[in-house]
Amino acid sequence: MPNQIVNWYEVFSPDVASAKAFYTNVFGWTTETMPMGEGIEYTMLQNGSSAFAGIMDLSSPQMEGVPPHWGLYFHTPDCAATLAKAQELGGSVVYGPMDIPDIGTVAGFNDCCGAHFNVHQPAGDQNDISGGSVNWVEHMGPNREGAVSFYSSLFGWGSMNMEMGEPTGTYSMFTVGEEPVAGCMNFTDGHPNWTIYLHSDNLEQSCGKVTDNGGKVLHPPMDIGQFGRIAIASDCCGAVFGLHEPPKS
Repeated sequence: MPNQIVNWYEVFSPDVASAKAFYTNVFGWTTETMPMGEGIEYTMLQNGSSAFAGIMDLSSPQMEGVPPHWGLYFHTPDCAATLAKAQELGGSVVYGPMDIPDIGTVAGFNDCCGAHFNVHQPAGDQNDISGGSVNWVEHMGPNREGAVSFYSSLFGWGSMNMEMGEPTGTYSMFTVGEEPVAGCMNFTDGHPNWTIYLHSDNLEQSCGKVTDNGGKVLHPPMDIGQFGRIAIASDCCGAVFGLHEPPKS
């Protein structure tokens, strides 16, 4: 298994049926529903036979006020210890820890910058979700150095910096061993967040499919040098995500 730091991704949507149609049409993914008890079903997104993400229904009363967005669940071997450590480092607990039968234990936090994230302690072995659906995750907030310190202390990740020039400035990459696993940059134009970059073989085609299916292209394709090309989009219900086309080999 690669140095996988994320156990699961989740798109929070007020209209599950529309979200299912959007992601299957744009990316060619398939869906599978899983009963959760009391007549509730959870929709999983699959790339081939591998499930890597779910769709959380925002129409339920307990989700009132939560906006459409993409979220992630970082791996932890000990949810309770991570919860305590996150608070020591200046984070705040949003929910949990919560046990999910056969799935494990989860909790949600806001970090020291206000960006939301979740953690997951698996009930069994860690599942490999590195199936080519998500290429990168990136922390965007007002205090890059603070975020790097927070996550390095919380999860034991390493970090290295790259000078990207204006307007990005210094870009930090979190590492596990020698392998970059996530990014971190200063961002002051919106709410602090973790941005998920979904794989695209062709950005122009993907952007066209986004708009054809009711989504929006917020930032058109741009070149990021040796790392390929990216764009920023939102789905038919307003959840924002990145698109990443890797460099051609």
